[in-house]
Amino acid sequence: MLSKGAGLFCWFDVLSFAETFDTMHNPLQVLKHYWGYDGFRPGQAEVIDSILSGHDTLALMPTGGGKSITFQVPALANPGICLVVSPLVALMKDQVKNLQKRGILSAFISSEMPHWEIFATTG
Repeated sequence: MLSKGAGLFCWFDVLSFAETFDTMHNPLQVLKHYWGYDGFRPGQAEVIDSILSGHDTLALMPTGGGKSITFQVPALANPGICLVVSPLVALMKDQVKNLQKRGILSAFISSEMPHWEIFATTG
């Protein structure tokens, strides 16, 4: 059971993304297409390569170090769904809002939401 304020962060329905952008499996292409950047920050490429190679990966990065890119880009480069668990509801809302602005299908689920809203979000 989730405690108050904890939540699940459900990002991408990447299956539809992969069907539309099946040539965009290169992480740099994903980064350029959605974020407009030509390259990764220090440490990001290594984390992304590890994830895309199927390894369990732990990345410790400072605030503002670009942690979100390290799981968002691999999620968009591979078919499937990326599920992110975060205890910060405000961060979840902000991340989803920014992803949706970029045209990326995303949603969040929080323990603060009524059951009907959770079902509507995941349905």
